[in-house]
Amino acid sequence: MYSSDFYKNLKKSKLTPSSNTFKVVWPVLYFLMLFSFVMVIFSPTSLNKIWALFLFVIQLILNFNWSFIFFAQRKIKKALYICLGLLFVVILMTIAFWEQSKMAGILQIPYCLWLVLATYLNLFVLENNCLED
Repeated sequence: MYSSDFYKNLKKSKLTPSSNTFKVVWPVLYFLMLFSFVMVIFSPTSLNKIWALFLFVIQLILNFNWSFIFFAQRKIKKALYICLGLLFVVILMTIAFWEQSKMAGILQIPYCLWLVLATYLNLFVLENNCLED
């Protein structure tokens, strides 16, 4: 789908996980997202529940857009802004999930931590590569 040469040829942080790590981490994170989403779905209906589900949808949209913007469009600065927005939305979502079900909130913590790393890595690529953005 995307050119692997583009990513492979970028200067990356020493903290950049291997491609095998990405192949393991993302399915685990998506499973945790789905599991916590189901927990929220089956929690009592409230305004907070609607807010939590809204944030879930927004974070999915931002998540998928980040990949497209970073890899397909190669807009690293724009991808960084999306990543920052995604991190903010996921933090809000984690709080909203926690208010519906503590376990659903706890299950989002690895995603939050991964996004902190992803934001750093995106910033590193932006600052250490001569890319037109």
